[in-house]
Amino acid sequence: MDQERGLEAGVPELVVIATKCVIPPAHAALVARPRLFVQLDQGLRRKLTLVSAPAGFGKTSLLAGWLAALGAQGGAMEAPVPSPAPRAPDIAWLSLDAGDDEPLRFWFYILTALQRVQPALVARARELLLELQPRFDAMLASLINAGMGLAHDVVLILDDYHQISAPAIHAALADLLQHLPPRLHVVISSRADPPLPIARLRVRDELAELRAADLRFTHAEVEAFLRSLGLNLSPERVATLEARTEGWVAGLRLAALSVRGLPQAEPALAQFTGSHHYVVDYLGEEILQRQPETIQTFLLHTSVVDQLSAPLCDTLLASGDSQQILELLERQMLVEVLDGERRWFRYHQLFAAFLRSQLEKQPAAPLELLHTRASLWYANNGMEIAAVDHALAARDYEWAATLIEYAAHTMFLRGDISTIRRWLAALPEALIVSWPHLCTLRAWALISTQQLGAAALWLDRAERALEAVRQQAELQPAHLERERGRLAATHAALALLRGDMPRAIAHSRDALALLPLADRILRTLIAFNLANAYGSLGDAAASERALQHARGLGQIADDVQVLLLVASLDMMQGRLHSAAKGYREIIRRAVAQTADPIWQAGLASAYVGLGELLYEWNDLGGAAEYLQQAIEIGERRAASLTDVDATVALARVRIAADDLDAAVQLLHQAHVLAERHASPQALGPIEAVWARLALRQGRLAEAEQRVQRAGPGEYGPLNIFHDDEYAIQAQVQIALGQTESALELLGGWMQAAQSGGHVRSLLRAMLLQSLAYAAAGDTAAYARLRDALALAAPEGYVRTFADAGAPMRLLLTRLREEAAEPGAELAGYLDELLWSFEPAGSVVRIGPPPLQTLVEPLTDRELAVLRCLAAGLSNTEIAAELTVAVSTVRTHIKNIYGKLGVRNRVEAVTSAQDLRLLSLGHVPMG
Repeated sequence: MDQERGLEAGVPELVVIATKCVIPPAHAALVARPRLFVQLDQGLRRKLTLVSAPAGFGKTSLLAGWLAALGAQGGAMEAPVPSPAPRAPDIAWLSLDAGDDEPLRFWFYILTALQRVQPALVARARELLLELQPRFDAMLASLINAGMGLAHDVVLILDDYHQISAPAIHAALADLLQHLPPRLHVVISSRADPPLPIARLRVRDELAELRAADLRFTHAEVEAFLRSLGLNLSPERVATLEARTEGWVAGLRLAALSVRGLPQAEPALAQFTGSHHYVVDYLGEEILQRQPETIQTFLLHTSVVDQLSAPLCDTLLASGDSQQILELLERQMLVEVLDGERRWFRYHQLFAAFLRSQLEKQPAAPLELLHTRASLWYANNGMEIAAVDHALAARDYEWAATLIEYAAHTMFLRGDISTIRRWLAALPEALIVSWPHLCTLRAWALISTQQLGAAALWLDRAERALEAVRQQAELQPAHLERERGRLAATHAALALLRGDMPRAIAHSRDALALLPLADRILRTLIAFNLANAYGSLGDAAASERALQHARGLGQIADDVQVLLLVASLDMMQGRLHSAAKGYREIIRRAVAQTADPIWQAGLASAYVGLGELLYEWNDLGGAAEYLQQAIEIGERRAASLTDVDATVALARVRIAADDLDAAVQLLHQAHVLAERHASPQALGPIEAVWARLALRQGRLAEAEQRVQRAGPGEYGPLNIFHDDEYAIQAQVQIALGQTESALELLGGWMQAAQSGGHVRSLLRAMLLQSLAYAAAGDTAAYARLRDALALAAPEGYVRTFADAGAPMRLLLTRLREEAAEPGAELAGYLDELLWSFEPAGSVVRIGPPPLQTLVEPLTDRELAVLRCLAAGLSNTEIAAELTVAVSTVRTHIKNIYGKLGVRNRVEAVTSAQDLRLLSLGHVPMG
């Protein structure tokens, strides 16, 4: 190893390892990261750049690659200081280790690194440091004063600063940063935030930060990195590996090493987890073994839960110091914060899997005790899914069955069927057949996947189990009636799907008579099914009475699931504005109940519903905002399929906005989430969007293949809950010239939608039927399209038309030419629809072309506020309508006034009308 001697007369010898001051080589095979290089370039305008992330995130490699790019370009990608002759800054590099945690050695190395590029800068400082009694204050003052004379920029890079713990070093470095010369810049890379005045530097805009979230590889970077290592994987495997490693560079490299030399890499990578021996060796040496024994115990025992809070960890460990330990782990970046209040944390997926594998290897590991404690804590805090999962992990099946009895029906009614199936699969069969409630749940789960024969068998078992319980008097009369009511409701659902409407009506009436009034969620669903059954028999009056009963239950309910169900009914029945009002009411109430997990789950569903509504109204920006919030809640809670629904919906938004790369990444992400939830039924909508994307890009063969994977054939009879699959199948059939097949599909879909009162489904089927007629040369296309327009106009449907593509635009254009007279029926609505086919990013997303273009267009959120102003809402009412703070509304209004050049609301609305910025489909309804 190269060494240099630092000798002065009469001074103890200091030996310098020269390679510590050499910039590491940038590996040519590594992925270039220009997006991060730009952030580092911009950081040169500030005193300090902090690159802070756990082990293995590529901090050193990133800095080496950046410096190579700086040298290659003769300066920063964005030069921090204008200069007539651009020149790359001088780089003083220092790789720190544990031996540098002593003030004299630390500063001597820093001066040595600086001396290599600017000898005059450190000459006097070096003399002061090497006196028999080192004068650190004088040394720093000399360095700062000399730095004021620098002719060009110098960057001091301190790599692996987490090796330093001496308070004297931190204090001296803080002093240097406070008085740092303008042309001297400091870069620190560390596994933990150093105890420096970070907050003060941040407030003064003197700090640039790159953290783990920035350093994580994007989907494109993951693909490129794996290719650079000789792995050409399928998109699905890349997406899975990306999800498991969460873009962690070391994890990706370890995964690649694990399949080196294997003839088939993909099957082996499917098994790559935190228990793989490469991961175990790395995380054991780099993290776990470096912790004190108490912290090791904390890490191992809390790894049994997916998310951490201080009260939960206190329960697991029977201790009271978890908050302090979590704060320590946060500083070391071993946990990630999940909420703004810093109450919930999580481990990286691979790290958590590694910890669990290590815990399971311990001979006396209290696994069942830990899971039991976790289950009790979750149950006492209203987190039923986690409570059941840990009860099953503890093999306490009776306790798990009790929890399932209380939680499962609510979960089923909000669509979380895959979790119920997973729970039932984990319970012993003998236990299930002895519990009537569990037998009924098994039947519900089978009905949801169209396994109607098997469902009927489990209903028979439920009847026998209920009779046995009745004879043994194991249930109170009220509980017995409730079980009978639930069983009748399940019989009704089965009869409805089999087309036996008289039996569906009879069972529905029995269920309503037996179920307690407090069971509003199930009663609302039964009333809706009863309306469907009456409608199928042509009894419109009875159907409407049942619908009003269902809506009435929702209007007086204080249960978020009932409110969600009613809003969903409004959506299906085409009452878009009423649905929007319902979703906004849920959001308004849920945002005030952050501690209630049920309301928070409902909040995510409401965000999805409102996001889909805004998408329909072509407010792509607003839709993306709400859907992203739903995804973030899903990431924190991992409780249901809401995150899959939101991700798929956001992919549709990105396609509409012509951001196809983002759409592809979201679809990969949705596939990974569906696999994580073990939910094969979620794959149909994902494949439908893939097919839509392929059709948009003219790849008909791929679109047809995707449709076959997603098509209604997998679901048996026509089911209006699979609209997306039917719609894309019909569109692909039309594109392939298979108009007869398309018309047959659409005829069955329309019949099912009409009998069930599903206006939204009916509208989609009518539009595609008009396209099929047009493709077949049948003039009935225009009559069908006029019917669809009359149905859609009152609620302002837009994307349903736009998503039908160029053929629909052609039909609408021809119809608009027929309605050339000013004031002709539907002419204005036709103009709005035709404008929606313009490229994404227009100032006005829907409505006729503006008479005047704004210099600076209004954002989607500003347009929403503008429409509220036009409706006469106050600032407080606008805040409630859009679920934002009143101060945010004031800011938006100020921006609107500035962009429109007006002084008050009246002028703003008048100007907006002149510019045709107001869309009928978006005016808030009371």
